[in-house]
Amino acid sequence: MGVKGDSFPKGAKGYRLWLDRGRRVKLEPDLSWWDSGRCVFVGDVKYKVTAGTGAKNPDAYQVLAYTVATGLETGLLIYAEGEVEEHVHDIQGVDKKIEVRTLDLSLEPDHLLTSIRSIADGIRVRSMRERPAA
Repeated sequence: MGVKGDSFPKGAKGYRLWLDRGRRVKLEPDLSWWDSGRCVFVGDVKYKVTAGTGAKNPDAYQVLAYTVATGLETGLLIYAEGEVEEHVHDIQGVDKKIEVRTLDLSLEPDHLLTSIRSIADGIRVRSMRERPAA
């Protein structure tokens, strides 16, 4: 199943995504998938070098904000491999999860694409649970 470009816009372009009811805190996730005007997946990609082995607090807060604003249970945070360990953060008090995944950017292009497809397959499966009923 392919996804049309307008269903997977960078920064949720064309869709209104706000953290607050007063619409003062606009959110622009790197990754979002929209179906019939409803977000069925949200995530963020970090292109920076980090220190340590865990997701950085501001990054986790950012993805948590996306899940709160979209009403989704899970958000995805992607780093370059070696920056963090893959993990699922189960956030207390709000029934949200932040899945941390990594990509080994030193792989040959074919192998890197295979890794990206694996992440995309997980997104596809998760989003099927979030899609509006027909």
